Amino acid sequence: MRVLLLLGCIALAKLEEASIQKVALDAVPVPVNTNPDIKALPTSPEDGPVVTWLGCLHLKAKDPKSLFGGISGSFMHGSRLFMLSDTTRDGGSGRFFTGDIKMGPSEKLNGELIVPLDLQNVTTQPLRNESGNYLFDDKKNGDTESLGIRWPDSPTSTAKVLIGVERKHKVRIYKVKSPDGPPIQGIGDVTPTTMKGGKHNVGTQLRECTRGEDNEANNFGAEGTAFVSDTEFIVFCEYNKPGADDTVTVGWISDYETGTIKANLELPLPRVPYHGLEHKWMRISSVVEVPGPRDMMFLFHFWGPDCKSIIQIARATLPAADGDRSPKRLDPKVVMGPLRELEGYPIDNFETLNVVPTDTPGAYTIHLLSDNNFKDKYQKTYLLSMLMKDKSEATQLWSTKMERSSSNQHTISIAFAAVLAAAFAMALGVFGRRWTANSREASAVELLELE
Repeated sequence: MRVLLLLGCIALAKLEEASIQKVALDAVPVPVNTNPDIKALPTSPEDGPVVTWLGCLHLKAKDPKSLFGGISGSFMHGSRLFMLSDTTRDGGSGRFFTGDIKMGPSEKLNGELIVPLDLQNVTTQPLRNESGNYLFDDKKNGDTESLGIRWPDSPTSTAKVLIGVERKHKVRIYKVKSPDGPPIQGIGDVTPTTMKGGKHNVGTQLRECTRGEDNEANNFGAEGTAFVSDTEFIVFCEYNKPGADDTVTVGWISDYETGTIKANLELPLPRVPYHGLEHKWMRISSVVEVPGPRDMMFLFHFWGPDCKSIIQIARATLPAADGDRSPKRLDPKVVMGPLRELEGYPIDNFETLNVVPTDTPGAYTIHLLSDNNFKDKYQKTYLLSMLMKDKSEATQLWSTKMERSSSNQHTISIAFAAVLAAAFAMALGVFGRRWTANSREASAVELLELE
């Protein structure tokens, strides 16, 4: 009888854990820098977009035993924020979170409501695996690292959701129908599918990034996932395949329904901008579509015991997904950074990046979220927000190159074109910029892998 009662209690506990639960948070404002004399971010590259500070919130669960934390992936639709964790406080599987960002006005954009003030109405729920079982305690199969969503046309349409599973090197596909509630609210009830096999399938290519079962070094899987159209998505590994060129990482443009690869991509990784660590490379930690153009933005991160956390944001235009599977190398340009924790900026283990259009053409908000790994003493969950304004059409040809050398900078030629019929001229400036490393006194250190 006691055994039956115990089993019944366990079943009830699991049933409660599987339900949608509310999460109470505090959102504490964080200044742009610990030095009160610094009121702004570093200057953006001249010939790229203008990126300025909007604000930063330290998100803290009111309950110290809360499931909130470990944020590894996210997606924003307006002020609605969807988040993904890669673990729990006790080392279990990642979970799905939703919440609403309370926005305040910004003087930088005519009073538009784009400045995060609070994160409200937060809920969480577990996800299912491809067998239909809830992911509660299985970290290997529940290391849910990246999130891509194609927003439905209406609340009754099907939302397309992609979730990258890092250690198992797979992408799960969730088709979420929400006829009776907000889109994606019912994701916990959906049994996903995974990408099929075949040489030219993204599922097969991801598995080639495997570095050994039950190996912590195998934590290099699907780090960035995003839709680029209704029928295509992109996925990048944190680092390249074993034995391949470690100065780049690999990614693919693939068909959403079949996983068939339409383009093989190579993304150059920036050198670590820290004296003594220039022989190392930053990792990609997130990728997101820029709404409108066929551009993507990339978040790069590095941590070491001497240099602490460093991030850099870049932007690149995708090549045509024309079925030509020969590797296509992207040409990312610096948008912001490097930003360094050691220089007083609120930089932590940032894992995810969002770009949201505003009501002003050519202006976007950038929102980054960091993963505290449930190590609250050492890491924090930050929501860091910036405003990005594209310059004139002539200067939207990004020109700050991410070259992997810290020596001399160089300048590429400048071309001018005159349009006589309209009696005006446009100047196109294309300048080269190298990844630079500030001179610092520190000994070489080994990279500490952060989940």
